Amino acid sequence: MAAQGTAPDWRKAPFPGTLSIPASAGEPISATATVKYKSNGYFLTQCEITVSSGDPVADAQACSTLNFRKTRIPLIAEARVWKSPPFDGNFVRPFALTDPGKWIGFEDYPTTSAQGTVTLRFDLDTTGVTKLCDVIGSSNSSSIDRVAKTTVCKRAKFSPASLDGKPVASIVITTIKLYSGI
Repeated sequence: MAAQGTAPDWRKAPFPGTLSIPASAGEPISATATVKYKSNGYFLTQCEITVSSGDPVADAQACSTLNFRKTRIPLIAEARVWKSPPFDGNFVRPFALTDPGKWIGFEDYPTTSAQGTVTLRFDLDTTGVTKLCDVIGSSNSSSIDRVAKTTVCKRAKFSPASLDGKPVASIVITTIKLYSGI
């Protein structure tokens, strides 16, 4: 637990909305969860699962993957989430080596009024180097998707993952939020 007044150490804990799996497990499984939310246009002020995806780890992603808008009354929406395929062994996920809070900043936002949540997939090799980075969940704005992909894919760096103590290629799925209060 972080001391009062300090942010949690992003090097030691997974950030919300992230799924990490060994690449040998196969492709992540897409699913949906239904949420009830309220937002001030910049972030969610309330978000709760109303219909589960059937997987508690995937449900934990729902409020992170949601594209939302400013609302004073609660709205119901479907959120795309990702489930891990089954695999055996003790998996140690890759950790961010660069601060996720600095992967994208206001100076990177497109000049349009577009906003949204982008889901990115990183395919990492056995040393943690990104071999592929792609948008797998759109913000519904090509300019937001493009900025997230070009900026975050360059800035995000990861440690290697391991399975049963041996380095393995891995897949990381995470979300990037670009909201301006609309």
